[in-house]
Amino acid sequence: MPRLDDILVCMGRRRSATLREVLAYRNDEVVARFCKMWPVPRPQAHRVFGDLLRYLWIASSGEPLTPVLIVDEMWHAFVVYTRDYAAFCDRYFGRMIHHEPTPFAEERAWNRLVRRSPARARASLAKTLEREVALVADRLGKAVMLRWYRAYAKRYNARFFQRSA
Repeated sequence: MPRLDDILVCMGRRRSATLREVLAYRNDEVVARFCKMWPVPRPQAHRVFGDLLRYLWIASSGEPLTPVLIVDEMWHAFVVYTRDYAAFCDRYFGRMIHHEPTPFAEERAWNRLVRRSPARARASLAKTLEREVALVADRLGKAVMLRWYRAYAKRYNARFFQRSA
């Protein structure tokens, strides 16, 4: 009797891998490239790579989630290795998880809102952040949520990237 996974593959769909399976993936080339780009010690860069894998695992479920800055930079490093990245996505998620920038129209609308109604913009941002923090805590645990939204936000903020660029 055929396995469900085999049937789904034949139908062109595959179930997403478990978080444990995704976290077993390694790519030292991506980590090395990231370390050349940013002054992050290699052990910390490996942790950030693991956090990218966690982020991609959530993203594969269709949950809207904005990556924290340092995780987004690791994603940029991974995407450059297009064959590795495509194979990773195919193997673990059955499809490509695309990295797409915010559309210019959306950026302009946000900037208009910030200029016209800073209080509404802050409230909107707070609501989004609250939802995303709760999602990460629920799906990945409190320790990951604290690392992303406290430790990374403090250490790897916009100033870090401006100084290091």
